[in-house]
Amino acid sequence: MRTSRTLLNTLSGFESVAAAGSSTPGKFLPPVFNRIVIDAAVSQPSSTLSAQPTSEDASAVTTVRAPNPFIGHKNPQTGRHAPARISLRCQADLAKVYPSDYLPAGPKTQRNASASEEATETIQYEEDRLAVEWVGTAGRQMSARARRRSSEESTTKADTPITLRSGPYQGRQHQPKLFKGHKHDRQRIERREETKSRMEGMEGRLADWRKSKLDAIATAKPSLPF
Repeated sequence: MRTSRTLLNTLSGFESVAAAGSSTPGKFLPPVFNRIVIDAAVSQPSSTLSAQPTSEDASAVTTVRAPNPFIGHKNPQTGRHAPARISLRCQADLAKVYPSDYLPAGPKTQRNASASEEATETIQYEEDRLAVEWVGTAGRQMSARARRRSSEESTTKADTPITLRSGPYQGRQHQPKLFKGHKHDRQRIERREETKSRMEGMEGRLADWRKSKLDAIATAKPSLPF
């Protein structure tokens, strides 16, 4: 919820700045990244924070190395994977408002980065005199199983025969189409045929049955009169 409220304030602030002045302002760090950059700067040793002089201004540009908030990261100490700090929905909203060069590479941004493990992407924000090295790329988001599945699908699509049947019974070309329904529905036609064949000779069987009953009664009577 805190990320969503921060994102709404960020979007409204950027829209007001863009609508206020006709001239394009200098690139500034989106407020949604403030906490991420501050945490990275605090945890980063002071010796690694570099300052580079600009061409015309006497001020220095501070370089901070921060993890890319659009993708997940693996903790080298614990070996566990942490999810992205900014959700995909927030990433999509940021991509709609900010230009692509304001944001690091991610699943919802238009820029595609390489799949290197330690790839970094440096973005300079002139308004804040800050250069952020976003560590990690969006190419690592696809897991090994997903990459293997995609490669197998691409190689087997050309070898798969074209069949007219589609759905859960795809590939059963030589088998009859299975019936979906209850058992009494599947056996309805056979049961009707069997009933019809039995009813055709029913009168003769009834006559034979009556005659057999009369014969049994006649033979059961005693022959003597007493």
